Amino acid sequence: MDEEQQEHKEITDTAFNDKSDLCQQLLNRYGKSSALQHRHLCATAAATRSIIQSEYLPLTPLSYFAATISAIAETAKTLDINAVSALSSFFAIVVPLVPGKAIASGKASEAVSVLVEMLESKTMGTASVRAVIKCLGVLIGFCELEDWDSVKLGFETLLKFSIDKRPKVRKCAQDCVVKVFKSFDSSTVIKEASKLVYSLLISHMPLAVEISASRALHGSRDESLSKPEQLEVLHMLNVLKLIVPFLSVKVSLKVIKDLQKLMSCQFSALTRHNFDIIEAMHAYSRPEVIIRQADTIINSLASYISLGMNPVDTVLSAANLLKVTFEKLYASEPSNCTRHFPLVFRSITGLLLSEASTASQASQILQELINCHIDRNLLIIENQPVDNVAVCNTETTAIISTCTIFDNVLSSCGGIPNEHILAVLSVLFLKLGDISSFYMKGILLKLSELLTIAVRNTSDTKHLQKCIGSAIIAMGPEKLLTLLPITFNDEDLSCSNIWLILILKNYVIGSSLGFFMDHIVPLAESLQQASHKDKKQVIGQDLRDHAHCCWELLPAFCRYPTDIYQNFGRLAKLLLPFLKKDSFMLQNVAIALQELVNQNRRVLLSNTAASDFANLPTSEVNIAFESKPSYSKKTASRNVRALVSCSEELLLALTDVLFDSPPEKRSFLKNAIGSLASITDSSVVRKIFISCLERFQLVDDLGECGKLVSHTNASVDEEQSSSISMGKDMKRCMILELASSIVEGASEDLSNLIFNFIRHALQEANEIVQRESYHTLSRIIEEHSSFCSSRFVELMDLLLNLKSPVDILSLRSRFTCFQTLLVHTIKRSSDDEIAKAFLILNEVILALKDSKEEGRKAAYDTLLKISSILQNSSCTTDDGPYHKLISMGPGMSGENGWMRTSGDPVTVPGLHYIKVVVAYLDEDPYSWGNGFRDMQKTERGWQLVGTMKQGDWRPREVRTLMALWKTVVRGWKDIAKYVVMIVGNGRWTRFWYATRHGYRYSGGRYPDRYDEVPRQVFHGGGFGA
Repeated sequence: MDEEQQEHKEITDTAFNDKSDLCQQLLNRYGKSSALQHRHLCATAAATRSIIQSEYLPLTPLSYFAATISAIAETAKTLDINAVSALSSFFAIVVPLVPGKAIASGKASEAVSVLVEMLESKTMGTASVRAVIKCLGVLIGFCELEDWDSVKLGFETLLKFSIDKRPKVRKCAQDCVVKVFKSFDSSTVIKEASKLVYSLLISHMPLAVEISASRALHGSRDESLSKPEQLEVLHMLNVLKLIVPFLSVKVSLKVIKDLQKLMSCQFSALTRHNFDIIEAMHAYSRPEVIIRQADTIINSLASYISLGMNPVDTVLSAANLLKVTFEKLYASEPSNCTRHFPLVFRSITGLLLSEASTASQASQILQELINCHIDRNLLIIENQPVDNVAVCNTETTAIISTCTIFDNVLSSCGGIPNEHILAVLSVLFLKLGDISSFYMKGILLKLSELLTIAVRNTSDTKHLQKCIGSAIIAMGPEKLLTLLPITFNDEDLSCSNIWLILILKNYVIGSSLGFFMDHIVPLAESLQQASHKDKKQVIGQDLRDHAHCCWELLPAFCRYPTDIYQNFGRLAKLLLPFLKKDSFMLQNVAIALQELVNQNRRVLLSNTAASDFANLPTSEVNIAFESKPSYSKKTASRNVRALVSCSEELLLALTDVLFDSPPEKRSFLKNAIGSLASITDSSVVRKIFISCLERFQLVDDLGECGKLVSHTNASVDEEQSSSISMGKDMKRCMILELASSIVEGASEDLSNLIFNFIRHALQEANEIVQRESYHTLSRIIEEHSSFCSSRFVELMDLLLNLKSPVDILSLRSRFTCFQTLLVHTIKRSSDDEIAKAFLILNEVILALKDSKEEGRKAAYDTLLKISSILQNSSCTTDDGPYHKLISMGPGMSGENGWMRTSGDPVTVPGLHYIKVVVAYLDEDPYSWGNGFRDMQKTERGWQLVGTMKQGDWRPREVRTLMALWKTVVRGWKDIAKYVVMIVGNGRWTRFWYATRHGYRYSGGRYPDRYDEVPRQVFHGGGFGA
């Protein structure tokens, strides 16, 4: 038997073709084999060929088919096992090679009858039976597929063997059954085939019901299933799972109805098979099949999940099937589906208390159900929640019952709920939105009680806080603080729900400035006043801290408030007293103002309404705002007008406090100033800027062309002069910091004013002044392209006449200026400006030789940014900006190029520049190589080699670089043959030999451990032989 199986394996696993004589193919392959089965096979093939030749027929697969089926018909009567085995194996090779439609349907039906009769002998081995079944599956395809009588016998036989006890036979028959069923197009044939499949189910139903009634413990198989007839039931269900997608609707309904008889609330040996069949129906059957039995399926699955004693994997399968069934029912009959809500949620919610992995999957299922199937619009009447039982509809009843389920789950937790329960509650809050204050009031109160206790016990409350935060987002702080008020008792100086302040700070959005001023500010003032009553200072300090926390809610209430244009004037008057040095509210006020300006500007500058809530701690926030109005452009415009009406007064206050604040506190102040300046009239900003210059007596720094205007009195002694100079440097830094903040919205006049000041400041030796000057200048150039165009010559003269700074921050800002100017120059294509572009590029490339790593990195980053910007520009033609940058390379690398150091070509940084562009260079690298070929001197050649050794080259870059290398290296006869180039992390290869002869001829000259990179280079599209 083992030999026969091996024979079948060898034969079926070997590919034969119809291009040559099949017998000869077999003889060539097995003719020298001593195995008995091979000898029988070759003898059978030879005998068949002799028969075909004796009748003067061509040696085609069709001829072999006719001769072989005749031999099978004769041999089957003799019961010669060896002959039958050889013929069946040979026939299994022949049939797949017969061309389509080559066999007449009548002849195919006769051949099927012969094979079926052969199978009924029951004397064949496993391999022979498998071979014959395989032939049956192919031959049915030649029958008349529109005629049930033509295919019935073969299909019925395949179906019979699809539950055979022999695994290989069974698997082959199942594959053939599916293949044949899929080939049926006639509704009549599909109907009859479906009936045949259903009869197979019916014949096994009594035994299946018996097995289902017996309980298997912990998912194990009952011992009685070892009986052949009971195993047949499992095999029958496996067949059903494969075929159910192709059954007729009528039979599918009968199947799913009968399957319900095999489903119970307890696990059995058939449970997994039943679930697999239902899953297959969901995936492939028509929706009406599931919908008609949805109620029964939902009830059965919910009962199974709720039992709490079944294997976890089957429970999760049931939960997923329950979700899919519910979704299909909802898509077809939403009103009928709603009444199942409590049942579905009750069953799956119970899993949230299971171990972590189970609870996590159950949580995900519930969140998907909530997001997809709860419609807030059905739960309100005239914009009010349905709170009158007399007018409750099915939807509201279902949601009330669902919320009650979650309320009960919280009660059963006995402590802080796990993160999976809280995640579901968060989604439910957000989905219901503001009406969650009615439906989930009890849940919110329980969560607050749990958090109050947890705060006292210093427990981990991260997920609990997030859940309450979702409630704040959903219903808004106004409604939430009505349910959970933060109160202060003036008599015993106690506070309730004070823990809410921290959560409000993180989650308030879309509230109102009026609510903050009318409710939060009075509370803060009360706490502040009461703090003075405590003589022991301990409680007083706590109250002051609470008061400060209340004030610190300001930025949160400035996240997309709904009443900016009504209440900002009142808010500005409230905030102005806080804009002074050492105010505890300074940062909060600055952040709040910046938030108010930026969010409205984003709406005005974008094509969509405000919806940028990415900074909030929860990712589900967009769900809540489906029911909340976003800023329209009209609203944003009105808001900006309200902000502008107070901007001058606020800018003056912020500027004053900026000059009085230490450096570490200036960042948020500058951001606020920049935001307000961007919406304020430029004349007002200019007036404030000039007033600051007058305040610091620096107006003379705006002298014509920015030249230094001396204010030093000759009578002042050296010590006083030094003191005054140091004071002026500090003042200049402050003015420059202010200038960098207001430059974004500056007019042309103000930009010129700032530039004149910068031009003077850059002449100063003070490193900090230079740093701020370069930074502000880079901001002007980046923000105002018109300024860059109108004053290009002055900018270039100023920068190129200044010595490159040592300070790395100043150097980076200088390179930022160069980056913008170079891109601008290349895009404009002016010959005069292109000449200056070479000077810019030269300085950046020279910096690649800097002794300090930070300087080299700054230059390298600048080159990459320039290349990337031009590469991504809209114009990518051959004469486009990017290609102009590439074409500048040869001009810089040759003897007469621009790139110079002490009169010699700068080969080392030049190759670093190539490293920048080679990542993008996909064509014509030879223009670069021609410039470097002029470097014949040994010293220059070794510089180039040394540079390439230091490069961290990737294989893709090396392939492009090789084109350049090939043009360079051949000119250096004294150097090239010794060139060693380092690639990657210490891996090396002799590129000279490879470029001269190709990789295949240099294989023996590479150490094995370093062979990977050159092989990638040359075999990946580089230089082969």
